[in-house]
Amino acid sequence: MKALKYMDVHCHLDQYDEIQLKEILSDSRFRIIGAAINKSSGEKLLRMKLKYPKISVCLGIHPEYSGYYHEFEEVKKLIMENRNQITAIGEIGLPYFNLCKLNSNEVNTFKKEAEELFVRFLDLAKETELPVVLHAIEDTATLALQELKKREMKRVLFHWFEGKQELMDEITKERYYISVSPDILYNEKYAQFVSRLPVENMVVESDGPWEYNRNIGVPCMIIDIIRHLSQQKNMKESHLAKIIYDNSCRLFDIAD
Repeated sequence: MKALKYMDVHCHLDQYDEIQLKEILSDSRFRIIGAAINKSSGEKLLRMKLKYPKISVCLGIHPEYSGYYHEFEEVKKLIMENRNQITAIGEIGLPYFNLCKLNSNEVNTFKKEAEELFVRFLDLAKETELPVVLHAIEDTATLALQELKKREMKRVLFHWFEGKQELMDEITKERYYISVSPDILYNEKYAQFVSRLPVENMVVESDGPWEYNRNIGVPCMIIDIIRHLSQQKNMKESHLAKIIYDNSCRLFDIAD
């Protein structure tokens, strides 16, 4: 019987310590897409890829952290210089969580800067023909979808998306992908949301080292996610695992 393959489509590999990293990368079943949050994060991921060629790298600026927005030109330069070494542009998108901590004037400034940065990254993705990995949850997906469709973007991942059903429907109608996180194992409301996600638009992620119920997120968690999804969808686990892996390969144009 052919061994199953898995792809963790969103993991902050640069945030693990060396011991954790060696353990994670010792398991040959997994392909891992490492997502950057800023310039130094991206540089670290590129150095890691030299040491661990099997990982893939995404470069971008995390939209929740406005303190890094000024790095756009440097990150763009890093992307252009390493175009053949990277798999996608990400993590990029629009802020949501950190807006809650600001007053109305600060919110307006933050949102304006974030939207300007977002479209600059989308234009760069269009120019380089790279897919994008998006942080665009809840209603922020509305603007994200407008900008994606305006540019006729084809390969898009809404990572750990949660939001209104009509937004999920619009995302899937465009044949974009939504990644399912380990939160499905601990959060019934999220599990119910995911139950409505078509398998043809589904990929899986750890978003490690984000913690779930005090458990550090690691790529091997995606096996438990797929097991949970197979029960939810009433599908054979191996069949669903292959569909999800093939979806991931199409999204990132990975031949396997």
